[in-house]
Amino acid sequence: MTYTKRRFGAELILELEKDFDINKLSHWAYEISWDVDDKDFNDILQKVIAINAGPEFELSKDELLSIAKKCILDEKTIVETF
Repeated sequence: MTYTKRRFGAELILELEKDFDINKLSHWAYEISWDVDDKDFNDILQKVIAINAGPEFELSKDELLSIAKKCILDEKTIVETF
């Protein structure tokens, strides 16, 4: 099944409510990225994938929630925000 930004945003919120484990979130986003052809969406996924690559790539729970909400609303400026 192809992922949409809206679906990713909704599922990201659910994942954050369950557990804020950056390793799990990174792996989950990586798995989704194999099924995404949209460049903007892939850029978003790459930011989430990178959260466990080092402190310079970490995103807070609030930043991840903001990404999720923007994905649900499908705002075009999401990549520029982070």
